[in-house]
Order: sequence, then structure tokens, then C-alpha cells
Amino acid sequence: MTTLGRRELSRGALGVALSSLVATPACRRGAGATLTVGALANVTHAPVLAAIGSGELARALAPAQLEVRLFRSGPRVMEALVSGAVDVGVLGPGPLVIHHARRGRRAPLAVLSGVSSGGASLVTAPGSAVRTITDLRGLRVAVTQVGSTQDISLRHACAQASLPVARTRDGVSVDVLPASVAVLELGRRHLAAAWLAEPWATRAVHAGGTRLVDERTLWPGGRFATALLVCGRHAAERRDVGRAREVLGAHVSRAAREPAAVAAESFAALASLGVSPGPRAAYDEALARVDFTTDPLASTVAEIARRAYALGLVPAADASTLFT
Repeated sequence: MTTLGRRELSRGALGVALSSLVATPACRRGAGATLTVGALANVTHAPVLAAIGSGELARALAPAQLEVRLFRSGPRVMEALVSGAVDVGVLGPGPLVIHHARRGRRAPLAVLSGVSSGGASLVTAPGSAVRTITDLRGLRVAVTQVGSTQDISLRHACAQASLPVARTRDGVSVDVLPASVAVLELGRRHLAAAWLAEPWATRAVHAGGTRLVDERTLWPGGRFATALLVCGRHAAERRDVGRAREVLGAHVSRAAREPAAVAAESFAALASLGVSPGPRAAYDEALARVDFTTDPLASTVAEIARRAYALGLVPAADASTLFT
């Protein structure tokens, strides 16, 4: 396992690489010799997982080698992008706009393509008396990482309900947990709720939870960016990055036409990586709550940036420059 893999595993991330495609350090040092892709084991990333698992992305990049890293949250992918540990990453707009506002001039990033829309929900624990956001006062709610897209969604919803996010009797206490742990803790009723991407939200429902909010209902037309294909701006003109963009874009378009086929391929890809994708029924059900699109839905990314600013998380920044 690579150094990054060990570090991510120790932090509770997946830290998994496709061993047949991992390049040696010497090969990584060769210009353009290796393309490293970072992603999450989420349904919202299904087209990318399918392209990796089928071997199509690796074949398209030859003679360059493909290395794949799976992480537990979007902010972890962002850290790897900024450090150069990955060349191309799939992540939600939350960590992207936070980085852009804080450090974008020093480490500029570029959105290559949209991947998915929708596919996130607030799920309450089995038997919970919570019926509205306001009912979360004084209770514990989980997200996978501070600064994740779902973290911003939760904090925005609390602000709309005049609920402080704080570990006080009148506030909402935000716990940071890996998605798999959040599902378990919900089932044990150690948490009041969790705002999760798919398939984790649906897995929590299958474990007895209640879907309090399908985030699609909070956006005009039910569409908002959930996953984007991103690279460092310095790498945007690399031939292998361009080729990866073409192949992954084709898989995103195919997922919109043939979601069942891409679901099967991405499910199998996760299993081959040694990552449990959970029950197939929950995975397929989760897929129905995601729309795949190469459109990055830039206006919704800009809205998430405005929300992060209004919440006091970041300074104001023009998110439109991420798309030029």
C-alpha cells in the first residue's frame, strides 16, 4: 500500500488502490507517466467507478499508467488534489468552493466536467420524533467531513431554521463520521440524523431510518451539482488529463442513458477493490435518486459558494472562474 493509502486508512478513509494499475514512485516522476484519479465509493461517482473497473480508462490512457485512490470524503480528495497526490479528482462542490475562496490563487483548480446531480438526503434515526429541521435542536447530526457539500447543506438548513450549529442545549451538534459509521450509529439511535450522499442515505433508510429531506426538493427543478470532475489548472492541458476527461465524460453520458448497466459495473468495481458496496437492492434504489450529467450546473456551484460565505466559512469569491 502507498504512503497515502496508509495515511488515509489510519484516518478511517478507504485508502484503496487498484493494485494492478498502481505505478512505482519512479514511474510517477516521469512527466505524464502516471495519471492518479481520486474518488469516493458513492453512487454519485458511479460512472467514474465503472470506467475504472471496466479497464476502459486504463486502456485509453496507455502507455501512461492509471493509479486510483478512494477516499472517505470530498475534502480528503481536495487535500490530495492540492498536494499533487492525485491529478484528477471527483468530489462535491462544497470542498471545491471552500478551497477556491481560501487558497484558489495559490493553487487554482479547474472543473473539467459535471458528473452527477442529486443523491443526498437527511435521514433520521429509527423511531425518531424529528419531523422538521427545527426538531433537531439540541441533537446530534452527522456528516462525513466539515466542509463537505452535505456539511454546508446541513448548516444552511439550520441557518434557515434559525438553529445555531453548536454543542449546546439549543444548538445542533455536528459529528464527523465516515458514512458507514454514521449509518451504524443511526441504526443504534446514537445520532438523531445524518446528511449523507448515496448510497449511504438509502442504506440508512434500509436500516430503519426515515428520509426527512431529499435534497432535490430544496433546489429549483430538483437539480444541483453533487459530483464534479476537477484537476489542477496546471494539469488541464495534459494529454492524459484530456483523454481521461473524454472517457469519463462518455461514461457519464452513458450513465444517463443506461443507469442500470452503469450501476452493475460500478457495483462490481467496488467489490473488486475490496470495498463493500452494501446490499445490491439499496445500491440500485439509491441510483434512482441520482441524475448523471456532464453539465457542472455552475449556477448551483455558485449558490453553494454564496452559502459557504453567508455561513462565515469562507471569504466571498467568484466561483465562475472555476469554469474558465
